[in-house]
Amino acid sequence: MANSNRGGLAISPLVKCECLVGPLRRKDRALEELYNDVFRQFECLDMPEPVYLRASQLRAEAGLKTPDALHLACAQHHRCDALWTNDSRVHKVAGEFARNVLA
Repeated sequence: MANSNRGGLAISPLVKCECLVGPLRRKDRALEELYNDVFRQFECLDMPEPVYLRASQLRAEAGLKTPDALHLACAQHHRCDALWTNDSRVHKVAGEFARNVLA
């Protein structure tokens, strides 16, 4: 998740993708619906082609995995104030822009 440049909290479609795998795998409709209710609370940032191109640069230059590179590229593309993560590798690449929410 990231702070969007509009002042609120935002997510990308990739956040939805990652979160829904478990409930869908377990066929847990209640949890799937709970996640979807939570998603509606956030602005959803689009991920146009420049996000993917920037992510490829981040992968090549910093060795980030594809999902991490996409999260960072999306937040950068939308000029978010910060990227909330629990991955220290993203913090190493993005510095203070990436805020480790578990630290």
